[in-house]
Amino acid sequence: MKAILFLAALLPFLACAKDTKHQIRKIIKSHVAEVRSCLPTNVASSERGKLVLTFEINNLGKVNSAIVNEYQSTFKNSEVTKCIIDKLKSWDFPAAPSRKTIWITYPFFLDNNKTSN
Repeated sequence: MKAILFLAALLPFLACAKDTKHQIRKIIKSHVAEVRSCLPTNVASSERGKLVLTFEINNLGKVNSAIVNEYQSTFKNSEVTKCIIDKLKSWDFPAAPSRKTIWITYPFFLDNNKTSN
């Protein structure tokens, strides 16, 4: 019985977390053109791969910090990575709960012909 009550107490939190994930995904997708603008326009360039970023959203909805998850990323262009992180830090996300932060890990699939996220 205690386990059921505990689970019932967590349900609003889980629903909020799922909604927040959806909002974050929607915001990132709305900025795909900005991400694309970081990729080289040189046709000879074959820049492609997966860039996995872990970033922290503060209680104002701003990104405090972002790092590359080296173990999951296959994209290695540091100039493009810095550009994407700079763009990410300018976007507005849902605010974390008061005096808390939200940590997000998100994959960007990069190809200079197209970018899908």
